[in-house]
Amino acid sequence: MKFVSTILFFSTLICSAAAQTTWFVDNSAAAGSSGDSWANAFNDLHQALSTAQSGDAIWVKTGKYLPDNGTDRNRSFVLKSGVKLYGSFAGGETTINQRNIGEHPTILSGNIGSLMDSTDNSYTILYMAYVNANTRIDGFTLEQGYAVSDTCFNSISPCLSGAAVYIYAGDSLALPVFDHCIFKNNVAAGYGGAILALGQVPKAGGNTPIFRFCTFSNNSAGLHGGALAMQGGCVEDRGVEFDHCIYDHNRSSDQGGGIYLYKTIGRDILNFNNCTIRNNVGQRISGFLAYGSAYVPQRGVVMDSCDINGNSSINTGAAVLGFQTFSSSPISVKILHSHIHDNFSTPPSSSLDLPYGLFWTQMDNDDATDTLIVSGNLFENNKTAYLGSFVSKQGMALCENNIIRNNKNQYDPPSSMLTNSYGLVLAAKKAYSRNNICVNNELPPLLITGYTTKEQYNNTFVNNAMDIPISFQEGSPKYFQDTFYTSNEIYINNRFYDNHAININDYYKKMIAFNNIYQNNLNVFDSTISIPNVHLTIDSVTFLHTIMDIDPTALYARTVFGNGNIFTNNPMFRDTAAGDYRLQPCSPGIDAGTNIPVNLLHIVTDVAGQPRILGGTVDIGAYEAQVISLAQNPFIKAACEGQNNGAVNFDLADACLPLNISWSNATGSGMGNADLAPGIYSFYITDQKNHSVQTTVQIPVIISPDITAQIQKASSPTAADGAIAVSVISGTLPFQFMWSNGELTPTINNLTVGTYSLQIKDGADCIYTFIYNVDAINNSSEPLIEKPSIQPNPANEAIFINFGQSTAWRMYSADGRLIQLLSDNNGQVILNLNGLPTGLYYYQFLFPNGTLQEGKLTIIH
Repeated sequence: MKFVSTILFFSTLICSAAAQTTWFVDNSAAAGSSGDSWANAFNDLHQALSTAQSGDAIWVKTGKYLPDNGTDRNRSFVLKSGVKLYGSFAGGETTINQRNIGEHPTILSGNIGSLMDSTDNSYTILYMAYVNANTRIDGFTLEQGYAVSDTCFNSISPCLSGAAVYIYAGDSLALPVFDHCIFKNNVAAGYGGAILALGQVPKAGGNTPIFRFCTFSNNSAGLHGGALAMQGGCVEDRGVEFDHCIYDHNRSSDQGGGIYLYKTIGRDILNFNNCTIRNNVGQRISGFLAYGSAYVPQRGVVMDSCDINGNSSINTGAAVLGFQTFSSSPISVKILHSHIHDNFSTPPSSSLDLPYGLFWTQMDNDDATDTLIVSGNLFENNKTAYLGSFVSKQGMALCENNIIRNNKNQYDPPSSMLTNSYGLVLAAKKAYSRNNICVNNELPPLLITGYTTKEQYNNTFVNNAMDIPISFQEGSPKYFQDTFYTSNEIYINNRFYDNHAININDYYKKMIAFNNIYQNNLNVFDSTISIPNVHLTIDSVTFLHTIMDIDPTALYARTVFGNGNIFTNNPMFRDTAAGDYRLQPCSPGIDAGTNIPVNLLHIVTDVAGQPRILGGTVDIGAYEAQVISLAQNPFIKAACEGQNNGAVNFDLADACLPLNISWSNATGSGMGNADLAPGIYSFYITDQKNHSVQTTVQIPVIISPDITAQIQKASSPTAADGAIAVSVISGTLPFQFMWSNGELTPTINNLTVGTYSLQIKDGADCIYTFIYNVDAINNSSEPLIEKPSIQPNPANEAIFINFGQSTAWRMYSADGRLIQLLSDNNGQVILNLNGLPTGLYYYQFLFPNGTLQEGKLTIIH
């Protein structure tokens, strides 16, 4: 296939009418079929592609499909505009959603000719030109294209570029969508190891493809774009161009080991969402994305929620993103919510090589209004000269909510503190650095410069090699503001280099430090404990409400100490070994700051996202300590009826002891954990930081149990045949019984005449005392109760049976079974009911004359 003839061919095709038909392809089908069903599928994909019109769909069964069954390297599959090409069918499906892409791969392979020789493979597997946004390639693997030729000399032609897919836009449009596709093991001598999207400079209307859930693996280019090369852009932004894509082990011999973009039109921004970018290698500008541009109104990249690891540039350039521009239009770079780890840049081979680290932008116009945002990322275990260099004379730079840890200088070991190595560099007209945590880095983690506005607060620097950690000099002094403010920061165990003779004229004239903590920071120049950044000023450094561990007289003469400074080597952090630099409840830094910078800089939260002021005055340091509070609801013990034995126990959090407790009534004292009568109480608890918590509780009352007792008199003053049976009608279960004679049951027998006391302990641990007297029958002629009866009824644990004149007593269950038979026993008997279940029973008294007295008994346990 020749390049020019293909363009003419597609110029004709785009005029064809849409057919809205589905065509079927199965390379195991019989030849000569109509292609209108799986049963009559084409066995040649070329036949389906030539038959389909705009609006049609082609369904391709799993299998391997070659552009040519012989050795014609110029032959490609050709996709028309508006045709949707779907793969990964098992055959027999009736809807797209029935596919299982992982189980049934459809492969478009360039491995024609000898299977063991890649040099005779197809130049380009799939070709398309002037295709609209309805053109779709979905569910295919494109592999082993080989765009390398000894007889082709146009580096952007299909025989040298775009080994898997060649997309031509000319001065028109080419906007295909790729979904769930795999591009692997493709090689191009020129541009785009897997894909080239080519638009004419600078007239193309748009040639930015969209990729969703696609994988680029082990593709390579001899020039630019190991996986993908694009030239042109889009007039309108297409949204997210790369969504949930994987770029793995792609490489180029020049720019962009993964992607190369040369933007010539449009305002579109290149977006990466939830992508995995790993182990891509480039020689120059960038290991992954090399972005060049000229004469466009807007340029930019957004990387959001990506995993970026193992990428490198092995000569000069950035490991991840290199931004090279040749115009004055604005640039927007946003690195958001991503994990950026284990990337590296190779040390320079000569003094002329400049290792740009991970991210690098060349913003070379003083008038362009650029936007630089690095937010919510985790940078760790990178080995590089820079983490990122984003420098602009105008616009806005924002660095916030990043964690930067365990990153190393590319020189191993670092040759000296003077090695030209920096961390994350952002510079613009207005710059903001806030809520970043920088730990254990062997290079200065942050260098943020605002030429007219600079706000820096809530940052934490621990165990870093810092050099100049808070500012970066770019251009002439006219860009720098007179005063630089830093507020609520932590500097601990950092190493920095201050030879006291640095040319400070290019830096801020004044620095004012509010509410910062400085501990054990080492100046490696003279091995003294000092404070970083003092050498950055020409006039003065003023410290207000800071905590520091140095002798103030040891600092330079231009140092000014204002109000509220605390000189101590113990700020009372919670747990430095665990990296917890929050303040303990009794730290001297709590409520010891000044609210001036909080109001001036509109600081709303601390580095952990908690409200910045909790106790009325801001704390010193990056964290706002939590004030005293109830860790959980108070534990309340109810009071027993008639007793003052209620209690309240508080579980407090973040309290600075000792505490001061006041009550809503005059009788309370202390924590109120005992001797409380039933009622409502309000407690006001204040700690030594004058933080208070208030709570209101109600002490309920436990109602005493309702008790009934039956007493059987002794038959004589000396007889031991009396008895007492008690039943608990109501109260808090379970109950415990303790008699004065040592018995532990509700009923006690064999009692002589006397007084007996009973203590009942209920389920709320309330104890109640009852007194009972056992008397004797007055004389031997005293009659027993004449009328037979049982008491109590309903009964709980025991009943008294008074026989009267009856001679026997029978008890039956509700279903008529005999439960108990008793004979006359001196007129009274106590019957224990513990073995009988709750329910209804029947009883009979039998009289000597043979008559019966019947009744019902209810047992309730």
